Amino acid sequence: MRGTQVFAAALALGVILGSSLPAETPISSKTDPPLLKVVAGLSYYTGETNGDVLVWTAGALKGDLTAELFNGEKKLASVDHLDAGRVTALPIALKDLPMGESALLCRLLVDGQDKATAPVKITRLPPKPNEVKIDYRSGGLIVDGLPMFPFGFYCYSPVAAHLPDSEIINGFRHMSPYQPNDTNTFEARQAYMDRCAAAGMKVNYHLLGVAGGGGVMSQDGSESEGKWLAFEAEVKAFRDHPALLTWYIADEPEGRNTDPAVLQRIYDRLKRLDPYHPITMCITAREPARQYAGSMDIPMVDQYPVPRGPVTWIAVKAEELSDEFRNEKPTWMIPQSFGGSEIWTREPTAQEIRLMAHLAVLNGSKGVQYFVRAGPNCCPKSPLTWAECSRAALETAELTPCLLSHEPRPVVSCNPRSVQAGAWQSRGLVAIIAANTENTPRSISIRIEKPVDGAADVLFEDRKVQVKAGLIEDLIPGYGVNIYQLRIADAPPDRAQLLPGNLMLDPSFEDLMSNLIPAHCWASIPTGGTCFLDPRDAVHGRHSIRFTCPAPDRPVNLSFYPIDVQGGAAYSVSVYGRSLKPGVKFVLSFGSAGQREFELTTEWNKYSFSGTNTESRVSVGLTVKSPGVAWFDLCQVVKQ
Repeated sequence: MRGTQVFAAALALGVILGSSLPAETPISSKTDPPLLKVVAGLSYYTGETNGDVLVWTAGALKGDLTAELFNGEKKLASVDHLDAGRVTALPIALKDLPMGESALLCRLLVDGQDKATAPVKITRLPPKPNEVKIDYRSGGLIVDGLPMFPFGFYCYSPVAAHLPDSEIINGFRHMSPYQPNDTNTFEARQAYMDRCAAAGMKVNYHLLGVAGGGGVMSQDGSESEGKWLAFEAEVKAFRDHPALLTWYIADEPEGRNTDPAVLQRIYDRLKRLDPYHPITMCITAREPARQYAGSMDIPMVDQYPVPRGPVTWIAVKAEELSDEFRNEKPTWMIPQSFGGSEIWTREPTAQEIRLMAHLAVLNGSKGVQYFVRAGPNCCPKSPLTWAECSRAALETAELTPCLLSHEPRPVVSCNPRSVQAGAWQSRGLVAIIAANTENTPRSISIRIEKPVDGAADVLFEDRKVQVKAGLIEDLIPGYGVNIYQLRIADAPPDRAQLLPGNLMLDPSFEDLMSNLIPAHCWASIPTGGTCFLDPRDAVHGRHSIRFTCPAPDRPVNLSFYPIDVQGGAAYSVSVYGRSLKPGVKFVLSFGSAGQREFELTTEWNKYSFSGTNTESRVSVGLTVKSPGVAWFDLCQVVKQ
């Protein structure tokens, strides 16, 4: 594989170990879980008024379970009648806690008698731009105030100038370049981070060259004063950068016998310098992950089975890691997107590469980061193969509200057993992923515990399947993935209403036929700009449109499907909008009726104007003309 010298050590050590299990290897046995686990709802709190503590009790416990939360002698919260084996949230008023870190104690009582205690820390910090939080209830991240399911890739250094721009449009949310951290290449790092920020791409930022934890591009494992000074300088240079998502401090440290105490010191120093971003690390298996647990917020595990073993190795590794850190830390999977060298005779096929991502999700992973991307056609070499990675990225983006929901997951079963299935629900919508682990088409039967009837949408396929008493029957291709969305209840009320007589086609952007790209419009999107449907925030329905404008001279424009109007009549055109940061300017236009320029705020507001058209067929236009991120929803045209 071209360029393997920069990561050959990683492949030769931990990766080989992680990829050589026999197909029938069972999940390794574990020690009995503790009776009580407690974790803060968020990794830290900033502007929130209320928070919560998540309490989990062992499923084997019997009797009436009560949890009480104390700050010293003061009881902050309590909850009775806990369900054993389930997570329960104890709400707390953050005003009762000081800024900084508070050490609390949770006490478990069974039938009124003390049974176990567990400490928990709540951290309050001043709000800060570009803060990234872990939502421990969902396992996802909170970025720019919205839930994020990280989906990205490793890549080489120096970062190709086109890479952020070309991959953000493929649906990838973050990248992670192997890079030196020396002063000679600082400007190159600054340049790619700036490009990422302009395009909306986030970065899992490698500190291996100064972290001392070992790994690709790591210089040595020393802890000299000079090394610590370089470490501090690197962190301070990028800790407030808008592209920063997470820090990456070690790459398979168990393969180099890195002392966990060394990584613990790195972690502690990094947290003191930047408590606002999570810290990640790649390991090869559950056991070393536990060994280094204290020095990472997000464990990542790699698994590269193709062609030496079944793709289900991905499922085994993902489930092992998820089980090890359940109700403690979110876990990410590193699937294979390379081959043709060393011990891998070929790359995964397009079907295998998408399947591995969804098997990771089905088995507990809360993020995906492929190894490795070298565009446009090096790793993987086939554009068709990488297109399936893109497809999985877009699918998880659409599924984010369900995958990161706080609602209880529905129980599903699937026949045949070679097809793995799982379900999630959010705001009256259930999403089901079915993944065929055999390279043979199958007839499948999926049963959801809810006895619902109706029709389920097959995501991005413009087709429906009937649901009878909770049963879905369908066909699935070999190594295929089917994704269903089924309404089981009405969504909460909309924040804005559709006007009588509205003429716009798909005014709140609910058509998903084009893989999260707005369907009924003509687009003019410059290099580095994007325009995606976003299911995470809307004033009407379940989607808004998210624009990213990279520069003042590169506006992003959509011209919506023309509508028939009466020439000489007056019409009102309106749209709701908001921006990530205040001051983003946009233009709303309506043919000869004219156009108006508006300036967005961070809150949803309605923007409108009226005018008379001389034409009989007119398009509404939306143009974001200043750099930044903006959301729009419920675009309407009404005759006055």
